[in-house]
Amino acid sequence: MKTHRHRYRTILLLIIAGLAILAMGALTQRRNFLTRGIPTDFPEPIPHSETKLGINVYLEQYDDEELAHQLQAIYDTNIRYVKQSFYYSDEFDWTEADRLITAVTTQNLTLIPLLDGNPVDHFAPIPPRAIRQMGRRIRHTLR
Repeated sequence: MKTHRHRYRTILLLIIAGLAILAMGALTQRRNFLTRGIPTDFPEPIPHSETKLGINVYLEQYDDEELAHQLQAIYDTNIRYVKQSFYYSDEFDWTEADRLITAVTTQNLTLIPLLDGNPVDHFAPIPPRAIRQMGRRIRHTLR
C-alpha cells in the first residue's frame, strides 16, 4: 500500500512539474509576442545630427520696439532657434505673422514656425490648403 501511495505521489508531482514547464513556456511565448518589435536597447544615434539650442516664444505680445529688444536678448544668450506658434483661423492675420517673421530673421535667428489650430476651436485640425498657403507665405516673406 505504501508503494502505491509513493507511485501516485510521484506521478502527481511529475504531472505538476510538466504543467509548470508548459506554463513557463507559454509565459515566455506570451512575453515574446507582446514585446515583438520593441527594441531592447536605445537606438543608435543618427549620423551627422546634433542637438540645437532653441526657445519657445510668444512674440505677438510685443510692439516693434519691445520685440526687437526681446529678440536681441535671445540672440545675446547665444540661442539661434526660435519656435513661434501661429494659431490658424479663417481670418488669419498675415500682417502680424509677416511682422514676426521679418523681425526674427532680421536678428539673424532661425524661425521654427508651428502652425497650430485656433484655441477658440479647441485646436481643430488645420485644412491642408491652409498649411500650403502658410508655407508659401513664409517663403515669400523670407525672400
